[in-house]
Amino acid sequence: MFTPAECARILGGRLLRERKARPARVIHDSRLVEPGDLFVALKGARTDGHAFLEEAFTRGASGAIVSCLNAIPNNAYNLIVVDDTLTALQRLAAAWREEITGTIVGITGTCGKTTTKALLGHLLAGEHEVFVAPHSYNTAIGIPIALLSMPKSAKFGIFELGASAPGEILPLARLLQPDIAIVTMVGQGHLAGFGSVEA
Repeated sequence: MFTPAECARILGGRLLRERKARPARVIHDSRLVEPGDLFVALKGARTDGHAFLEEAFTRGASGAIVSCLNAIPNNAYNLIVVDDTLTALQRLAAAWREEITGTIVGITGTCGKTTTKALLGHLLAGEHEVFVAPHSYNTAIGIPIALLSMPKSAKFGIFELGASAPGEILPLARLLQPDIAIVTMVGQGHLAGFGSVEA
């Protein structure tokens, strides 16, 4: 992963309270932060990640991407200040994608994405270093988080892409830039958002 200084340069942000560090992962849930992680303070409909900065650094975060400097805890350092943290997360993932030379596999479909991802990862892992995106990280937040966790040394990266409405897959695919695409099936699982199977 990039250093905090490299992150700030890529994002065109400001780096405050700088310390030497090279984060192992990027995390947006403060409850999952482990020592060395870079925390992204995302603003959601119900919660604001900035409210959990103190918890993230108490758990060992090595820095944070923030858009607000109100109530920054004393234990916080390597603060990368940007206008929008979600946009910054996606831009950082796009920059990391350019560093990756391994084959990227993108899996989508109405159902079976996670199972297919796990099976393919198991098959390839016998002879290659394989990165399998964790959990169901298949959204505009999950894919960047997963992509930033993929080591450069991995020969294969296996990801899933999810959608609940027309037009959601395209920006995910542009970010991931898969070398191989797998569509498990097209069914009636998301008709509430898509309106029809044809959509």
